[in-house]
Amino acid sequence: MKKICFAAALLLLMFCFSVFPASAKEYQENGYEYSLYGKEAVIEKVPNVKGHIQVPEKLGGFKVTEIAGFAFSKNICESISIPDSVTVIEGQAFHKCRNLKKIKLPAKLSKISYYMFQDCVSLQEVTLGKSVKKIQTGAFYNCVKLQKINLPVSLKKIQSNAFYKCFKLTNVKFGNKLTSIGSRAFYKNYELKKITIPSSVTKVHENAFEKCDSLASVIFKGKKTKLGKGVFVDCTGLKKVKLPAKMKYIPEKTFYGCTNLKSVTLPKPVSFIKAKSFAGCESLEKIHLTNKVYAIGDGAFKYSGLKSIHLNKKVQFIGNSAFAGTNIKNLQMGENVLYIGNKVFASCTSLKTIYIPANVKGINANAFNDCSSLREIRVAAGNKNYCAKDGVLYNKSMTKLIQYPLHKTNRSFHVPSSVRTIRSNSFNDNNYLRNLTISAGAIGNYAFQGMTKLRTVRITQGTKKIGKEAFLGCRRLSRIDIADSVKTIGDYAFSETNIRVAHIPSGLVKMNANAFSRCDKLSAFTGGGGRFTVKDGVLYNGPMTRLMKYPPKKTTKSFTVPHSVKYVSSEAFDRVSHLTKLYFEKGIKSLPYNCIYKVKNLKSIVFASGTKLKNGEYAVGDCPKLAVIVGPSSYPIRRMAYYASATLITL
Repeated sequence: MKKICFAAALLLLMFCFSVFPASAKEYQENGYEYSLYGKEAVIEKVPNVKGHIQVPEKLGGFKVTEIAGFAFSKNICESISIPDSVTVIEGQAFHKCRNLKKIKLPAKLSKISYYMFQDCVSLQEVTLGKSVKKIQTGAFYNCVKLQKINLPVSLKKIQSNAFYKCFKLTNVKFGNKLTSIGSRAFYKNYELKKITIPSSVTKVHENAFEKCDSLASVIFKGKKTKLGKGVFVDCTGLKKVKLPAKMKYIPEKTFYGCTNLKSVTLPKPVSFIKAKSFAGCESLEKIHLTNKVYAIGDGAFKYSGLKSIHLNKKVQFIGNSAFAGTNIKNLQMGENVLYIGNKVFASCTSLKTIYIPANVKGINANAFNDCSSLREIRVAAGNKNYCAKDGVLYNKSMTKLIQYPLHKTNRSFHVPSSVRTIRSNSFNDNNYLRNLTISAGAIGNYAFQGMTKLRTVRITQGTKKIGKEAFLGCRRLSRIDIADSVKTIGDYAFSETNIRVAHIPSGLVKMNANAFSRCDKLSAFTGGGGRFTVKDGVLYNGPMTRLMKYPPKKTTKSFTVPHSVKYVSSEAFDRVSHLTKLYFEKGIKSLPYNCIYKVKNLKSIVFASGTKLKNGEYAVGDCPKLAVIVGPSSYPIRRMAYYASATLITL
């Protein structure tokens, strides 16, 4: 039994020695620190000297075959020669050699290891041996002065970030054995002017040449080379590209921000142009789509210089913002287009006419936003989902108004009685219409926003909803008739208009106080009932426990807030012109931030004796004539007087 245990222990000991070899002993010679592996020397550290370093071929009589990582790290030398006996140089060997200008690498070196020359900011010239097959990740990372490097014919792979921020590299010639160029391999190579990708390259990875500002010409010799996304992002000097002949799609962001790109020939097999492929190509005025293209991705040509484009019969899908911000004037889509996405033609300020083919099934509400020159929308007679009347786009049954052209010059428009919904953004920024009659059941959000010439609006019986910001910024809108059938008025629906009198429908169920914010010409509210009360032209909630809005142009100089009011809405007394004295009965409990704001003639605020205000210290803002606040000596009232720079008279 003892013999068996001894044998087992011996085997375990032998296993440990085989798995965990003893670390090599380090030696020194002439300032070099090295270790031995068999009969070969590995340099661990070199002497830190100025000028030139000649790495010895032998140390301690042993041939030098390897240089360890960080061996030259932060060395102050200016040039280095390495003997051909060296076959391995580990990663970061020359890390931050900031004075190094020139180096010749050994002939038998097969790879340039990861981050080998990272931050060698003075390095100008590198001579590679003829055996190099791989340049690893970040090998020349941030070598900002590197101007010249010979890439040997033996080179097969250039990995990611290999020449990252090599600002001065002007010429790179790839050999016919190269198969791969890694992501951001030549990122910010500002002086690189021309590249030819050999047929041996199977893939150029994402963002490989991003921000190569001077790169003017790119030629692909191979027919099957694949591209990752964003290969030429922000190559602002790029003018001409010849793509691989058998390319099947244009990857995402391929030419994003190539502001000088004028000519691109799409290979015949291309069937899909992916998102933002040509976005920001300001000089690209035209492009010929192949007969196989069936889909155009989101933002594919967004803010490019396109003036015209022919969409072939196979195009079925047009993604969000695909042509947004381009200079296209007229567009006729192929008969097989099925869907038009969000903001597809947004901000196409030159687009005058658009034709909707027969097979279109879906059009996003914002497809034509800010098309300031659009005069007419046409729809194919056979379309089962949409129709047009007098240049205005509707659904087929005309129950939904989808888009009113921004440059349609009519001064008056009566929404057809069949319409039940006016879609969001459908009229916004039209600068011609002055008079509107609306009978739709629902008015969408932002529907009439920014219509600077609109003066009168009549919302007839049957309308139930007015969406948020529906008339926001219609600065000349002075009269609006709202039917009592309206149940909902959205946030800021009439904000920043010139409405003089606002009618509150008797059937109104939901409305925020901000619906009429910044209506500086508003002199009175009328109507009300149920959920909302109007008294002496002032708007309250139904039971009059909250004062919602005091009309800015109400001519009364003195106003007493009723005893029933406990709360005041934000902006309730915003920019009131004539009010000089404001009196609160003791029922008031809370005053929000700046609810009394820019009341330019207000001289005094009085709180009734016994008022128990819980908060209100920041209620008053920018009331230049306010001299005195009268009320109980409570903390909120004392602080209100302090922040308003008014004298406090306590009761």
